[in-house]
Amino acid sequence: MKNLHKLVLGLLVSAMAIGFSAFTNARPHKKGVSQTNYYFCTSGIVGDTNPAHYVYDENGTCTLSSKQCQALWTTNSAPVQGDSPTASGSPVYAGDAQSGTYKP
Repeated sequence: MKNLHKLVLGLLVSAMAIGFSAFTNARPHKKGVSQTNYYFCTSGIVGDTNPAHYVYDENGTCTLSSKQCQALWTTNSAPVQGDSPTASGSPVYAGDAQSGTYKP
């Protein structure tokens, strides 16, 4: 009977260890995985696809106008406030341009 209790207790502890490890072994976000984010256009030129003319701004907005305000860019890493798509690595214009005037 003692051996049966030890066996059951051992199985229970093993099952709990496996169960808890399932929630603690999350892999961190890999650098180099593509990200698509909106960047604001600083030139205002409609159809502008030059990444140097765009800036990432978490608090930026667009006011109504016929200029180009923002567009989607795909990069190799997450953007940092104030950076252009070039700073986030290998920018690719993903389209979805929004009209308006960029207001920081």
